[in-house]
Amino acid sequence: MVGGFMFLLLFEGGRSRYLIQYLPVLLIQASLSLKPAIFRIRRLFTWGSDKILDHPDAQSEV
Repeated sequence: MVGGFMFLLLFEGGRSRYLIQYLPVLLIQASLSLKPAIFRIRRLFTWGSDKILDHPDAQSEV
């Protein structure tokens, strides 16, 4: 993704009109990484406290 962005910005005259073709892939990647990002942010702000957060991808055993 970053390589594609850099290529288009460098070789297409620095204009961002061709970057719209990366928008669907960027939105899919953002939606897939939202849950882990929220978990990491919560873990960062609760660091040092006794509160234990379960990882969002962890399977609970019944």
